[in-house]
Amino acid sequence: MTKRKVMTSLNMLDAVSAYNKTSSLDGKGFGVSQAPSSDFTSLVEKALSDTKDKLDIAETSTAGSVKGDISLEDLAIAVANAEVSLKTLVSIRDKLVSALQDILRMPI
Repeated sequence: MTKRKVMTSLNMLDAVSAYNKTSSLDGKGFGVSQAPSSDFTSLVEKALSDTKDKLDIAETSTAGSVKGDISLEDLAIAVANAEVSLKTLVSIRDKLVSALQDILRMPI
């Protein structure tokens, strides 16, 4: 189930990237000019990659624990870090979806 949430977040990142590409068409497309910087996009990309890295570390630690190479303390720390990172990412996604829904409800 956690991989599904990560994939949903990755799809959201694709949507953000697609929007940024269309907004840089200089008057074409939606007619929205490109923002002066893509700080938000890079922030989301960094959050996604950090979460993926922590999930990969947790998976590797789990496999190492089964083999006996990783201690239970290290496994617990890796899983806790991955869980916190994933919960943070899901929270950000939920806020973005909520904001989009609020925008869609606005009268024209």
